[in-house]
Amino acid sequence: MSFFDRKEVRDILAYLRIILNPRDEVSLLRAINTPPRGIGQTTMIRCMEKALEQKRPLWDLLGDSPALLAAKINPNAVTAIENFRSMIRNLQAHARQMPVDALVKRLIDSINYRSEIDRLNEKEIDRENRWNLVEEFVNSAASFTQREEKPKLSTFVQQLSLMDHSDSGNEKEEQLKNNSVILMTLHAAKGLEFPEVYMVGMEEGFLPHKKSLETSANENIAEERRLCYVGMTRAKQRLTLSLAVHRMKWGKNRETIPSRFLYEMTGRADNPNYAKILRGMK
Repeated sequence: MSFFDRKEVRDILAYLRIILNPRDEVSLLRAINTPPRGIGQTTMIRCMEKALEQKRPLWDLLGDSPALLAAKINPNAVTAIENFRSMIRNLQAHARQMPVDALVKRLIDSINYRSEIDRLNEKEIDRENRWNLVEEFVNSAASFTQREEKPKLSTFVQQLSLMDHSDSGNEKEEQLKNNSVILMTLHAAKGLEFPEVYMVGMEEGFLPHKKSLETSANENIAEERRLCYVGMTRAKQRLTLSLAVHRMKWGKNRETIPSRFLYEMTGRADNPNYAKILRGMK
C-alpha cells in the first residue's frame, strides 16, 4: 500500500488542508469526527442539507449555531462543532507563526491522535506500525522545513499532493517495466534472487530489530541473524550494505548505532569500540 493511502497520512493531510482552506469540504467531512468527537454521520447529513438549502458553504453553516439548532442538530453536537471550529482557528493562527513541522506536531497533540491509534488497534505491533507512519509524516515536514528557503504550509501540502498523484498503481507498473528498483522487506525476499541487492538500515534497532533486543533470549538475535543472512544471499552479483549515521526522529537528528551483524562479518564484533571502527572503515 502506498504511504499516501494510509489512513493516518490521509487524516493528517485532511487537517492541514482545512487549516489552509476550511471550505475544502472533502477534507472537512473526513476530519470533523476524526477522532470521534460526537459529530456523527446523521448530524453531518443534516448540516449538508441545511447548507444546500441556504446555498452556503458547509464551513460557514457550521459557525452558525442558531441555524444548526434549527436543523434539529443535537445541542451536544452543536457544542462539539463549535469546539472543532475553535481548534481549527487556533491552528490557523499558529500556522502563521510556526514552522511546518512544529505545526504538524501541535496538530497531532491537539487531536490526541496517539489515543485514536491505540483505540483502533488492539495489537501492540499494529499500534507501533501505525504510529511510525505518523512519525514519518513529522519527519517529512521537518525535512521540508530544513530544505526550503521559505517553507510554507501551502507548499508542503502541494508537494505531498503531487507525490500522492505520482504514487499511483499505473505509475508503479510502468516503472517496473523500466527496470526500476524493487523495494521489499527481508521476509518477502525469501526464495527470490536479484543481480544486485541493497540492504539499507543496517543499524541496531532495525537489524536486529529493537523488539529482539528487549529480551535477553539469544534465539531472538539468532533469528534476526538468519534473516540478515537471507537478505545477503538474495544477491547474485553484488551486495551493498548501508546504514544511516544519523536518523530523524520527530524532526530531530539522532545518532545511530551500527548493526552488530556488520562487525560479525568483519570479525570485529568483540571490540568494544566497534561503532567507531566501522565509521572509520572504507
